[in-house]
Amino acid sequence: MELGNQILINAPRDFVASYLRRSDHFDKWQDDFQSATLLNGDRDQVGAQTRLLYKFGKSDMELKETIRENNLPHNFEALYEHKHMDNLMFSSFEDIDGKSTLYSTKVNYIELKGFMIKIMAKLFSGKFKKGPEKWMQQFKVFVESEWAIKRKQI
Repeated sequence: MELGNQILINAPRDFVASYLRRSDHFDKWQDDFQSATLLNGDRDQVGAQTRLLYKFGKSDMELKETIRENNLPHNFEALYEHKHMDNLMFSSFEDIDGKSTLYSTKVNYIELKGFMIKIMAKLFSGKFKKGPEKWMQQFKVFVESEWAIKRKQI
């Protein structure tokens, strides 16, 4: 299953892309983000692996991120492994006019682990799209507010 999203962000591409990998700001746009711990490799370099921890109610969700490609500010690709599913996420940033950026993502669910998750994916595929859409909207709001602050300082 492959899903894609796009959103226009009113800030320059280099500025927008610089926030994608800033784990010190993940909590500003990723609901329930707790921590990012480098497991091995050099941070943000191809092959680096990071443990991402999220808190959903009383339970934790742990992802292992492996960077496959980092050509920021143009694009970024990572593998995300979870006990119930694995996916590849490709993010790209297109400069529109020097003042705005088209942020696009493609998420390819490459392995669904277990009968229930496979059924849920077939019956409720729209739910799989809502999480990334929400985070993209929150990312847009956060980055645009940061850009507004920076512009006032200039």
